[in-house]
Amino acid sequence: MIRTLAEPTLTAVSGETAEFLAGGEFGYRVFSEDEGDDGDASLRTTVSFREFGVKLAFTPVVLSAGRISIKVRTSVSEISGAIDGIPTLDTNRAETTVELPSGGAFVIGGMIQESTRRNVTGFPGLQHLPILGALFSSKDFLQEETELVIIVTPYLVKPVAPKDLGRPDENLVMSSDAETYFLNRLSKVYGKAAEAPAGTSAGQVGFTFD
Repeated sequence: MIRTLAEPTLTAVSGETAEFLAGGEFGYRVFSEDEGDDGDASLRTTVSFREFGVKLAFTPVVLSAGRISIKVRTSVSEISGAIDGIPTLDTNRAETTVELPSGGAFVIGGMIQESTRRNVTGFPGLQHLPILGALFSSKDFLQEETELVIIVTPYLVKPVAPKDLGRPDENLVMSSDAETYFLNRLSKVYGKAAEAPAGTSAGQVGFTFD
């Protein structure tokens, strides 16, 4: 089964770094000892944060017309447990620098993660009986193998006039009450603005469901 973790689109100036994170942060306490002027030491507590999830950072450099040198740093992490109340992470990380034409793509692969889990279930009390306990319990073994594949496609972009840009809610017409209740439709989308029937949408619309 193939699952897309994230599909970000970022824009950066040549030589500058753009970053993307789809995940979150968790906080943990850090203890440090400070010594005052009188020689007495005091314990200070601060809170630090660590990111997890799908993270991407890249730094492009335009070499010539149509050629791009791009440095990519990416990582995928998830919380796997905790030690003394502090979460631990399973992380896949990759970093590389390549040169390719505008519109060309390169793939980072080979990051394989394997995990094996054992689950024992049974009837409370009876599963611990000598010899007969095996009749009242079952054991499941689950082995997973996951490969992370990252595809990066850089493009050289040019400035455009505001009139040439489209909005997410263009050509959107809200469905009638009958279509919403009986046909389970929230909106209708038309290919061209000229073909849309009379009516306007209100508010900010980011996604369209049909």
